[in-house]
Amino acid sequence: MRLSKAMSKQQIIEILKKSTDERSVARFNPSFLTPRQEMTSEEHARLRSLIPTPVGLRKRETFSFLVNLSYASSRLEGNTYSEIDTRTLLEDNIPSADNSAEETKMILNHKRAFDRLLKAESLDKSLILDLHRQLADSQGVDSAQHFLEPEYCGVIRTFDELYIGQTTYIPTVDYPGKKPTISDHLDTIVASANTISDPLEQSMYLFTRLPYLQAFRDCNKRTSRLAGNFPLIKSGDYPISFMGFAKSEYNKGMIAFYEFGLTDLFKDGFVEAYLHSALRFHPFDLATTIYLQSQDKAELLRGLREYVVENKGCEAVEKILSHHMTDETLEPRR
Repeated sequence: MRLSKAMSKQQIIEILKKSTDERSVARFNPSFLTPRQEMTSEEHARLRSLIPTPVGLRKRETFSFLVNLSYASSRLEGNTYSEIDTRTLLEDNIPSADNSAEETKMILNHKRAFDRLLKAESLDKSLILDLHRQLADSQGVDSAQHFLEPEYCGVIRTFDELYIGQTTYIPTVDYPGKKPTISDHLDTIVASANTISDPLEQSMYLFTRLPYLQAFRDCNKRTSRLAGNFPLIKSGDYPISFMGFAKSEYNKGMIAFYEFGLTDLFKDGFVEAYLHSALRFHPFDLATTIYLQSQDKAELLRGLREYVVENKGCEAVEKILSHHMTDETLEPRR
């Protein structure tokens, strides 16, 4: 089933409420890998009116972001580690007594993958494979369902058919003589991502196309959540921890892309998740900072997202736009 871009988000949501038995089978469509502008020029302008000059993460903020990313990304996989226990594990290497060895391993794998990401000079295929190798590693954990055997870590699948829960999407598989191969499609994704000049657009492309391809036997979404942050980190923008991305919204956004090639639902969560990071790390002036900290976080993010995506005004938007960041608010990088 193919939907027109004129299809509203609500119509897509209504379709996804149907069971998978009631929805048409969606097979891999290579045209979905073609880059396109996901956010309109107006949406970009409104977002930049809120966060006009990103300054990226300072050295001391990078660890806080790692904690957020490891916690939230693992949470999307069903990991029950708390944010506090995640920080303790990453900071002091003390596992939580209330969590399994598998959950501990997942958190630590995120740290290893993030360390690799920070060292990367460019977005290439080897980076994607390395990130997957770190995230999928099962060493030290027996019978772990969220990891892979060593021979499959960082290795592109070929003949293995995949089943993805909650969706009718069937990823492509390789077979003798088939062209292009899954590896070829991954080359296309990397090359296409590198043609995108805007870091936010590049990030959203990687967040959606890497899971769509399902290049690996498992850990595809985890790999995308790390890889998709590369353009934001490299450009000095604010990376996305997924702290502001509800699991249900994330899943709906991914399934909408899997089945229809549309990013409308994913974009809502993406913008909100970006704003979550930006509000935490951007050096607003003191008055704006005090105001933002006094607001309910969920309502604040929803209001700002509606401004960016739907051009709806709210008090928070007026407060932010009425104050300008000054050079004095910026602290030197360390």
